[in-house]
Amino acid sequence: MSKLSPKRFASMLMGVWFVSSAAGYALTGTLGSLLPPTGPKYIEAEAAGIDLKGILEKTVVPTADQIAALDAMKIATAYPKFAGFTITNLYDFVMMFVLLSLIAGLLLLALSPMLKRMMHGRG
Repeated sequence: MSKLSPKRFASMLMGVWFVSSAAGYALTGTLGSLLPPTGPKYIEAEAAGIDLKGILEKTVVPTADQIAALDAMKIATAYPKFAGFTITNLYDFVMMFVLLSLIAGLLLLALSPMLKRMMHGRG
């Protein structure tokens, strides 16, 4: 990045580079919160007498007591959604990262010739 910036802005752009890394870590944390309920959550709900799969798939209507119990156990009553897609299992969760990485890679591949021209042979 410092090759593309004017000398007087080099340190500021390096700061922007580090802030963008921090933003990426924050995005990763946000995406990590989209993890759907897994085995231990189902076992914990079953021990409380709650059909978690039925509630998540909307085949069972939960009672107010069941919703309160799930909230106390910090178990969601609906599958997480991201960009209009419902994440129902770990495969969907992992594929979200695969697709986001693929999109980012294709974007960088498309921008690569322009960035090389902007470096004026310094790369």
